[in-house]
Amino acid sequence: MSTTPAAPSTDRRQGRIRAFVVRRPVLSVSLIAALLIADVTVIPGKAAQLLILPGTALLITAWLSGRAGVKRLLASMLIWRIGIARWLLVLLAVPVLTLAIAAATGTLEAPPKGWLNIATTYLLTLLVLLITANLLEEMAWTGFVQTKLMARHGLLRGALLTAIPVFVIHLPLSYETNGLYRTRWQDALLNWGLLLAALVFFRYLAGV
Repeated sequence: MSTTPAAPSTDRRQGRIRAFVVRRPVLSVSLIAALLIADVTVIPGKAAQLLILPGTALLITAWLSGRAGVKRLLASMLIWRIGIARWLLVLLAVPVLTLAIAAATGTLEAPPKGWLNIATTYLLTLLVLLITANLLEEMAWTGFVQTKLMARHGLLRGALLTAIPVFVIHLPLSYETNGLYRTRWQDALLNWGLLLAALVFFRYLAGV
């Protein structure tokens, strides 16, 4: 009586995957990020990013450090000791720069509902984005990926290395308004250049 060769067991495959992830945790998260941009449809990609990336970071942390490591990673979302000067930079740099450019180019106009309404809307938008998106996203990038890269390479190199996968996963945002086939490549390249330049500074600030 002949028998067919046994296929590799599920446990063995899972064991190999886990061993690779434990050896290369940062690469594993980066590969997951690359898979998320395989479909350039933006909204599903955003939803997947907010679920899959933090979930992957938590799973790998559990494999590496157990429950204590997961608790530390979750607690890292509340550690924002960056000083008053940097808080002001984070909150005011973009609006102040926008107003300065508008004033310099003669395009500055008073908003119809007043400056107080604009300021309130801006702060509320930041708060909503923080709670619904940014905290989870940065738990994966800053709390997991960048922390490990900085431990190995230092603050500056760790920040620059982290900027690479973060840049890649945000590439589809250039197509958010007009879609993939209706976006001019010149506009996409400009957006990518601005994104990369901003990420260099942001990742350094996040590392600090």
